[in-house]
Amino acid sequence: GHIWTKTKLQRFLMKHIKSDDTVIVYHSLALMPIVRKLKKVKNCKLIIEVEELYSDVKEDEVLLKKEIDYLQIADRYIMITELLNRQVNLQNKPRIISHGTYRTVPDYGEKFNDGKTHVVYAGSFNPIKGGVYSAIEAAEFLDGNFVLHILGNGSKSDNEKVIKNIKETSSKTNCKIVFDGYKTGKDFDSFIQSCHIGLSTQQPNGKYNASSFPSKILMYMSNGLPVVSI
Repeated sequence: GHIWTKTKLQRFLMKHIKSDDTVIVYHSLALMPIVRKLKKVKNCKLIIEVEELYSDVKEDEVLLKKEIDYLQIADRYIMITELLNRQVNLQNKPRIISHGTYRTVPDYGEKFNDGKTHVVYAGSFNPIKGGVYSAIEAAEFLDGNFVLHILGNGSKSDNEKVIKNIKETSSKTNCKIVFDGYKTGKDFDSFIQSCHIGLSTQQPNGKYNASSFPSKILMYMSNGLPVVSI
């Protein structure tokens, strides 16, 4: 599956990209060999969007050197923070800083009006970053005046672990924890707007916190929510 997809992508790029084209690539460890080959063969103008260093998440120093070395092939960058730019853009190439979405979201209606404060975590179920688990654990410190909503999607095993964690934590608190599954588009924005507070939680001691910026902060704000963040 993955090998076939990469092979098709490489063939497509080699066939259709010309030397005077500009290619924008979202940084991915899986795409590094393909993008490196594309740059070498076609010598096109390459812009890489870098939102995090995955080796920092994995805490792998060997991978970090390979990752930063690969990123030097870019002609320009779209960076998530100035701190990340300093770490990656060693030759001071042209760059812009974009923290995430800057779009204005339509107002879809009323908030929950049951006399309780509805708090929402919407994001990754990545066990390494642990944001969803930090959000669930926070419910232990909330009373029955709060409802915590968990939105997101992961692998089948990730989803099962999240649901199990919700059940275990629910037995320790009067705060109601609801697993609302995966939502997109208008359904997602409308649901976010119906809540009162957005949670941007991650493991605070993660090395990646030094250079990354949680884009969900702007997502919550664009939907009118105050944000609690690390």
